[in-house]
Amino acid sequence: MLSRNIDRINAENDIRAARIGLQVQSGEGFQELIADLQKQMGKVFEYDEARRAMQAKRDVLNSEAIAELNSLGDMGNVYTRRTGT
Repeated sequence: MLSRNIDRINAENDIRAARIGLQVQSGEGFQELIADLQKQMGKVFEYDEARRAMQAKRDVLNSEAIAELNSLGDMGNVYTRRTGT
């Protein structure tokens, strides 16, 4: 049974290679092949886009954290005023 699956997979690969060979012979066939392959791949994850989105989120969180700290006031000065040191 395993050997039949291997043969089937090899046949699929051979058919794909033959199809590609035939389709690249013409400009229209090549365009169809590219469109079909892109459809099979689906949406490709773009690392730079995701990285920018994560950095923007971090920037917002950092800004919020800094604003929160600023709203607390200068804790060092409060301590110094209370203790007199």
